[in-house]
Amino acid sequence: MDNPIRLIALVGPMVGRPQAIHKIGLADGPENTMPFADVLFLEADETSCMLYRYTVDGRFGGDTWHQTVDDAKHQAEFEYADTLGPWLVVPQSESDGHEYAVSYAKQRREA
Repeated sequence: MDNPIRLIALVGPMVGRPQAIHKIGLADGPENTMPFADVLFLEADETSCMLYRYTVDGRFGGDTWHQTVDDAKHQAEFEYADTLGPWLVVPQSESDGHEYAVSYAKQRREA
């Protein structure tokens, strides 16, 4: 991607039931609930946008495809409501936005 948009947002503790619960599994097999996210990583280019969810220890919590950055942000707002922190730009010096998101969340949790 040429000059992709890369953003992260921390997710705080949610009281009660989350708006969306992500699951993994085949249609004809058992489903497993994915872990609740501590950090979101949004990566977009001129044609699409992906929203990834991770725990502070790096476990994958699901991903969703969106047409635009605004669509992805609206989905995050729906899922995490007032527990969603502000969106922060991933520095261009960071080659792996996924690793940066998890590392940033871990550092903030330990602070």
